[in-house]
Amino acid sequence: MSQQPRRFNDQQMVKAFLSDNCLSQYCERMIDEGFDQLRSVYDVTESDLASMGVKRGHRRMLQKAIADAKGTSPSLSVDTDKNGPGKYMGEHSMLIRWLQSTQY
Repeated sequence: MSQQPRRFNDQQMVKAFLSDNCLSQYCERMIDEGFDQLRSVYDVTESDLASMGVKRGHRRMLQKAIADAKGTSPSLSVDTDKNGPGKYMGEHSMLIRWLQSTQY
């Protein structure tokens, strides 16, 4: 009997992304604030993170994770509000590889 690949909904993808980057303590808060899809997480601003109470060091960790996902520099991954929202620039290859390797 062959195993089917695990299917993830949007919120599970957000939780996996944050957990993989040691930021799982922010999962519920981010989802509650409407960052319930990876594309919205990738567009989070520094101001958004501060207003959700994300610690400064954890913001940097998230910036790095988003930069890795986008294939950009960490300094460009989470824009400040004055520059407008960030843009998702490519697939999140690490998460996709992890999801492909995960089975029931």
